[in-house]
Amino acid sequence: MQHKNEKTLQFNKILGKVLKELREEKCVSANKFANEYDLSSGNYNRIENGVFCAKFITIWQIIEAHNISFSEFAQKFKNKLGEDFHLMDI
Repeated sequence: MQHKNEKTLQFNKILGKVLKELREEKCVSANKFANEYDLSSGNYNRIENGVFCAKFITIWQIIEAHNISFSEFAQKFKNKLGEDFHLMDI
């Protein structure tokens, strides 16, 4: 079992990876995306890089900006996390 901090880091890294993939599908830079949706570009970059633990409402706003449902995002995220990942371990 991984240490809790390692699990949190894994969670944040994968969250950022999924968000980055969604943004890259739009062929837009992180700064342009952040500015377009009134997000702090610095924080948005840190979220994508997995070094910033974003608030749930911020994640929801980003998901809505990508025009996908929360459940669709959650499925993409869950698939990247893998079967052995459990939030209770964080």
